[in-house]
Amino acid sequence: MVSDLESFLPMASAIGRAIDLLHENKEKIRPFGINDLWLVRDCPRKAWYKMQSSRAITNYSQLKRIGNINNEIKRNVKTDLFGIGLTVKNQGKEVIALDPETGLMISGRADGILDNLEALNMGSKDHLLSISSCGERNEFTSLKEKGFEHWHLKHRIQVSIIAHLLKLTRIIVIVESRNDSQRYYERVKIDKILARRTLERCFTIMKMSCAPEKRKCQSCHQWEVKCCEYREECW
Repeated sequence: MVSDLESFLPMASAIGRAIDLLHENKEKIRPFGINDLWLVRDCPRKAWYKMQSSRAITNYSQLKRIGNINNEIKRNVKTDLFGIGLTVKNQGKEVIALDPETGLMISGRADGILDNLEALNMGSKDHLLSISSCGERNEFTSLKEKGFEHWHLKHRIQVSIIAHLLKLTRIIVIVESRNDSQRYYERVKIDKILARRTLERCFTIMKMSCAPEKRKCQSCHQWEVKCCEYREECW
């Protein structure tokens, strides 16, 4: 009995330290959003600058408008899901990945978890619900033709990491076109390797004292550089 208690104490102490760091750093450290995690694979330097930056968003009004449209789409989709007998629980649930040594955090929110899928003969396991929108007609056509797995890496990373942190293995993906309100539905499996490696890479970049040396763009004259909000710092 005593040996069991002695073996548990270090574990309990580690859990306590991690929780203390979580609450302390919610005030001190701005978490890196799950929505931006694709940057650590696409352009690690931009991800590092974004982690360090507290500058205001330059296109805030446009992002707010798209955000309002997305919120309306999500409300409509959830209403339709409720109408066919499905339950969406834990709507807006916060998910956090925490480095217990440094207190660095990666955070995001789930659209919800789908329950009662037996009604559609899809088993009894909970599924992560992912609702997003698409503004480009050709992109939406590409999604319908190729499927979610071959669509934007950004969305695959986002849903895989949220599902991974919630310990879910299946995802119901719903994408609505902002042009004509068409919807695309797909049931996908979580990409655990993609989620785990992206989280590891993100924490590695967050701990760096300076930006990663290798640039994505080979010249400052490339269009990606001209459109990048961190071009002055990077070049």
